Amino acid sequence: MEQNHRGIKQRDYPMLGFKQFESASRFCTAFDELRNYLRVQSAGSEHVRADVRRKIFTSKWSTLMTELSA
Repeated sequence: MEQNHRGIKQRDYPMLGFKQFESASRFCTAFDELRNYLRVQSAGSEHVRADVRRKIFTSKWSTLMTELSA
């Protein structure tokens, strides 16, 4: 009896909580902007070392948290 809704749940799972396209679009846009803001840009094909990448990330993250708390 409890497995009667299994097919419905399997179709609903890919939505991951987004019941409307506008909600998913808004989230994806904000997520992409945040990801691009926090991304470390390297010049050409140069590799950025992990410690430098971490310092840049923490600096950008603290700046973002300061701006959001204001």
